[in-house]
Formats: sequence, structure tokens, C-alpha cells
Amino acid sequence: MYQDLTITCPTEDAEILYTLNGKVPTDEGGRFLAGRPYTRPVRISGTTVLRAMAVKPGWKPSAIENHTYIFNASEGIRSLPVVSLVGDAGTTFYEPDGVMAIVGGTYSNGVWTSTGAGSYNNPLDRGLERPVSCEWIEPEDNSGFQIDCGIQCQGNSARDPVKMPKHAFRLVFKGDYGSKKLDYAMFPGLPIATFDTLVLRANFNFSWLHWSNVQRPRGQRIRDAFIKDCLHDMGALSTHKRNSRKNMI
Repeated sequence: MYQDLTITCPTEDAEILYTLNGKVPTDEGGRFLAGRPYTRPVRISGTTVLRAMAVKPGWKPSAIENHTYIFNASEGIRSLPVVSLVGDAGTTFYEPDGVMAIVGGTYSNGVWTSTGAGSYNNPLDRGLERPVSCEWIEPEDNSGFQIDCGIQCQGNSARDPVKMPKHAFRLVFKGDYGSKKLDYAMFPGLPIATFDTLVLRANFNFSWLHWSNVQRPRGQRIRDAFIKDCLHDMGALSTHKRNSRKNMI
């Protein structure tokens, strides 16, 4: 099974550049770097993220369009919304500059120690932020949103990869990346539809990925959800939640 993707731009003589690996098609100065020139429909046959932008000499580059295409998803994946986080692997997520990058240093008894200049542990750097594209894809009709925003590692002990290999993230919406707010009815039935930030929780305490063999057997997702729903029903303040599947490209 495959699909042919057509990309168009209404600006006369504009050139379209695209990538399929999460990289930005050009750098901020408009110099041609990672993008391939679009000359014919792009054929894809597996889960793919397309990033495209238009450039023209003497003009500012267009905004980047991001679209995630998911192939052969299992029934379980199709049952939940998908969060697609897209960025350059080496600058958004992993080594050398991403939010989860660890370069140099040593671990001893679960504690990371710097080995000098040039060594750093980004997950432990609270507030460190990188640009990312986020898509939310609803399972019923593929509706949702795409927004350019900032991404941070979220939590306290959960940011330490020795204690928790699966990180939680915070998405922050600000004018540095695009829209200053996310306008979307994220939680059906609630009147709140504008957000400054969202947290993508991976769970830590009493989770199946916790470092402690005492907590892992008690791993459950029901407890937190039940308590939050009880607080809401009693009129108290509490966070709201939606389950989703996370996809990073």
C-alpha cells in the first residue's frame, strides 16, 4: 500500500523543499540545506512525517507545513489519539543538543557527574527547551491540530534517565515558535479550549518503568485517573487528562 503526496504553493516561481526525516527543510537564513526540491508527487508506503516549505529569492521563506501519515496501525493504536512530535533528532530530541541529550560525564551509584567542559546532561537541566512540531490526531476522523511550540523534559526525579528511561514532556506555546496559545478543545465536555502549556505524562511513581522493584509490581494507571475524577465530581481543583499514544520522529 502506498500514497502519492502532492505539494502546492500559490506563489509564482516559488520552489518547494521538503524532508522526510524530521529536519527543517532550510535553515533560518533561507540557505538550502536539508530539503529536497519538490519536482513530482512524493510516494510513501510507511509511517512518514512530511515537512515542507516554499522559498523564493528575495522573499522570506514560508512557514513550515508538517503532516504525519500513519500506515498499518494496529487496532490498539487506532483506538486512541496520536501525539506526533517532530524535530531534528540531533537538535530537538537526542545527542548532541536535544532535550534528552547526554554527552560525556559518568554515572556512579545512579548519580551523574560532569567530566569537565563539553559534558552535559540535558534531561536534568530544568527548563531547557527546544523547538518541536506537535500534531494531535483524533482516531475517529483524523482531525486535530498541528502547532509549532517548545518542548521540555517534565518532572523531577523522572527526568533522570537512570531512574526513568521514558521521559515525560511539557509543551509550551509561545510567540517564539508560532501561536502564543493552543486553541483546541483538548478535553471534550469542558469549557476550556485555550492553553499556554500541556504536559505529556509518562507516569513515574507506581509505574511499570519505575527504577524501584518495590514500585513496579504496583504499577497502575487507574489510581491517578480515579482520584482526579473524584476531585472534579466534588468541585475541587484537579488536572484533566486524556490518554494518547506518543510518536517521535
